Amino acid sequence: MNIPVTVTEENAVRIYSHVTRMMRVLNFSIILLFNYIMIATYLVATGYLTAIGTFSFPIFMFLIFAPIVYYIIEIFKNK
Repeated sequence: MNIPVTVTEENAVRIYSHVTRMMRVLNFSIILLFNYIMIATYLVATGYLTAIGTFSFPIFMFLIFAPIVYYIIEIFKNK
């Protein structure tokens, strides 16, 4: 993995736990996004909705980039 800090024996466990937690959160966020897209597509196709939504893209971007920014800050904070 590409980690923005130097990994030593003292901080390896902490950094590894932050990185793996970030990957789990991102995986869950992406699963939620795909489920929303799938349900919204079905609702548009059946006529219950006219469009997926105006705020979908900003919410998608937030769900993808917020965990990345948060965990990078956490990694740098506890150097």
